[in-house]
Amino acid sequence: MHRMVGREAASATYSGDGRLVAVGGESGSLVLSTPTGAESRTLTESGRAVAALAFAGQRLVAGRDGGTVQLWNINDGRLERELATGTPSSRLAVAGDLLAMTGTGGTILIVRLDAAEDPEIVKWHQQDLLALTWAGA
Repeated sequence: MHRMVGREAASATYSGDGRLVAVGGESGSLVLSTPTGAESRTLTESGRAVAALAFAGQRLVAGRDGGTVQLWNINDGRLERELATGTPSSRLAVAGDLLAMTGTGGTILIVRLDAAEDPEIVKWHQQDLLALTWAGA
C-alpha cells in the first residue's frame, strides 16, 4: 500500500466487513484496496493531505487538511459530497447517517450524511480532542 499513496500514509481504515482498506496519503492520494493489495482504485489526488478516514456503509468519509470532508461512493468511486468545515478534521466517528468529527480548540462537528444542512458545532473542551467514538447502538 505504501507505493500506492506516494509518500507516507497519513490515515488508514478497514471496512466493517474487512473486505476493503482505505489509505490516504500526505500527498492527497486516496486509495481503496483489498487487504492484499490485489485490487486497488485511486479515488483522488487532490494535493490536500488525508488526515482521517472512516467507512459509512457503502461510503468512505475522508477528512482533509484545509478544512474539508469528502463523502465517496465506494462502489463507483464517485465523490458524492464535499463539505467545508472550516477546520481540519483529524478524528472521525460514524454511527448510521451521523458523522462526528473533531475540529480545533476542542470543537466537535456533527453532520447528517444524507442531509444538505450545515454541521452542528459543539464546543465542550478547551483543548483539541485526541480521540472520538460513538457509544451504544
